[in-house]
Amino acid sequence: MKKFILPLLLIISMTSCKKNQEVICDSSKPGALQLKISPVYNGKAVITNPDLSVQVMLSFNNTESKGDNPENYNKVIKGKNGDSSIICDKLNCGLYYIRVRSVDNLSGKVFSGGTSLVTEQNEGILALVIELAQE
Repeated sequence: MKKFILPLLLIISMTSCKKNQEVICDSSKPGALQLKISPVYNGKAVITNPDLSVQVMLSFNNTESKGDNPENYNKVIKGKNGDSSIICDKLNCGLYYIRVRSVDNLSGKVFSGGTSLVTEQNEGILALVIELAQE
């Protein structure tokens, strides 16, 4: 009987061990990562206000710019009045292209900039500063 129980216990213990779970980085899947995007122009923070709109556009699983048309991106977040940073939350690890576009509603001037991001981080906060240039 003991000869039968020992191998059985060994088999049960081997099958109940947790295997290392590999994190699959797919930026189109929701996660616990937050991006804090801070646009700057000539070294100064760009602050959203009624005369200056700012939006962040995210492209998932991509590291190339898709231009300034928000329809070309997977997620668009508009800046709130008085904010110098825009928070993009519920993101996952993976590949991103991040485009920031700002429009001065008084002069009609457009400012934009972008960067690619490749991250294995799937939780916490990543802070990015994106330099804008006048178009």
